[in-house]
Amino acid sequence: MNRPYQLSFTVNNSTAFYIKMLNWANQFNIFCLLDSNENIYTHHRKVICAIDALNQFKSNGKGLDTLNALHQFNDWLFGNINFDLQSETENVNDQKKLLIDFPVVHFFCPKILIFLEKEKIIIESHSNDCTQIFESINNFEITELPHNKTPMYAKVDKATYINDIKQIQNHLQQGDCYELNYCMEFYNKNAHINTIDTFIKLKAQSPTPYQCLYKFEKQYLICASPERYIKKTNTTLTSQPIKGTI
Repeated sequence: MNRPYQLSFTVNNSTAFYIKMLNWANQFNIFCLLDSNENIYTHHRKVICAIDALNQFKSNGKGLDTLNALHQFNDWLFGNINFDLQSETENVNDQKKLLIDFPVVHFFCPKILIFLEKEKIIIESHSNDCTQIFESINNFEITELPHNKTPMYAKVDKATYINDIKQIQNHLQQGDCYELNYCMEFYNKNAHINTIDTFIKLKAQSPTPYQCLYKFEKQYLICASPERYIKKTNTTLTSQPIKGTI
């Protein structure tokens, strides 16, 4: 089921092509960019952009069943696994309402794949249109949008936060856990931002080896992480965390 058409191209300005590619991909309902930021790390590629969906696999209920079914699918898949999947594997019943509600499990097989490594561009497609895709990206006109500063608000108030920390300290003292990553959400319900421009600025300020820009319909996920969760190559598992134990 791999894309039957593939062509290789070269560009003089890879940065300009990269920005045009993201803005061009943003026309579609779904795309996923994975970017290593040219870091010298092993076990990863440079830049991959998956665009448009040939097939989609989505679940808000039995997410594990969806994941098990994907083992039989022999092609590229991009997507997300939500934290709420823990309710199927652990005795956890989290009733917190999410401000941005991605599916519990969602993966898509892309119609178009673009690989970037410096000035070399490889385009794979299910249609015989690789040259048209390359030319369309090169000729894409980017509309300049205003980039306003957006204030962020904490979802947890100060008193609740301090109380949570005290409970965590008590659990640590009791030996219930030895390490805990306490996260809190910051939000703005009426934000208007240029998503592509925001990601480009994040890439410049935080050049981490595992960056992602993921669009699912009208929602976006922007990520800059220094650690890999897990990678499986045949029977070899690779994990590259920055905290925790083996």
